[in-house]
Amino acid sequence: NGSAEAWLAGLVGSLAALLDQPVDAPLPLLLPAECAQLEHWEQGEAIPAPAATMAELFSRHAAEGPDRPAIITDSACHSYAEINGAAQVLAARLRDLHVLPGGTVGVYTERSASLPMVILAIWQAGACYLPLVEGLPEDRLAFNARDAAIDVLLVLDGLAPPEALLAGAYSVLHLGDALAASADIGGTAPAPIASSPAGPAVILYTSGSTGTPKGVVMSHAGVMNLGLGLARMHGTTERDRTLSITSPSFDLWLSDLVGTWFAAAAILPATRAEMEDLDHMRGKMRRLGVTIATMTPSYLRMFDQAEFPDLRLLMTVGEAPVLPDARFYAERLAYCNGYGPTETVTTPLIWLA
Repeated sequence: NGSAEAWLAGLVGSLAALLDQPVDAPLPLLLPAECAQLEHWEQGEAIPAPAATMAELFSRHAAEGPDRPAIITDSACHSYAEINGAAQVLAARLRDLHVLPGGTVGVYTERSASLPMVILAIWQAGACYLPLVEGLPEDRLAFNARDAAIDVLLVLDGLAPPEALLAGAYSVLHLGDALAASADIGGTAPAPIASSPAGPAVILYTSGSTGTPKGVVMSHAGVMNLGLGLARMHGTTERDRTLSITSPSFDLWLSDLVGTWFAAAAILPATRAEMEDLDHMRGKMRRLGVTIATMTPSYLRMFDQAEFPDLRLLMTVGEAPVLPDARFYAERLAYCNGYGPTETVTTPLIWLA
């Protein structure tokens, strides 16, 4: 078969290379034919992006379909126009605090329905988003904020950041206060700042399991490419509704957001309490008509192969798939497994069953 022929060709090629070089020289890691094959595989189809940044694309979606849902929760449905307007107001407030293009805004949050709008506002201000997630060790949060040189710490949902995080040399802004003050002032927010595609859009820190955590910087172009690739792979349209359940410190959270908003679809954020209540999550997915969901295989296993009437695409990430679950869902809907380190902008490989 093809595999045996490839192994034989590799063995013969290695023996030939051994004969053509000094005895004490190491064998090449790849043979010329293998290098040529890899170079061929690396050259995929070049697809132009519809906009330079996600902030620009979101504004275009808001202009073309202002009433389309952008964020859906159990209690509300927020349109593209509504989210775009709120983000512009917050972006103006960030600029008032001297957040400059290329600067960084740290966001102290958990799984929050406000977070997608906040990230959009940061991008509209021309800045970079750094998640600082409630529940992480205090010294870890302080290190990340200091190492990323944040200009502003933005606090969501009335949370109380730890003292070490509040002690940094940056402004602290509470989202509720910022939006309330803007409503009192009134007026129209200035136009968003155009960001360079090569500029930083997101910083995600590694786990630090092998030493000091390091910040991985993703560019606006990289984030746009991620959204384009996922939307094409998933066949996402404006009618889709994507469930978002992971921690904002996990790169999957970003993938869910940009893959959804790229196609002018709706994101459905879930809280930690909702995620931990499996009965509630089953009901939520059915009640709100979730069509796309991504989760770890171990979390999917907890649903015990429940069926979701509106779900058309399910992706697992972060772990090896559980074979019985993969087979069960692959027979009923589009099922795929994704893999990728944060350094490659999260998802360089997706396998569709």
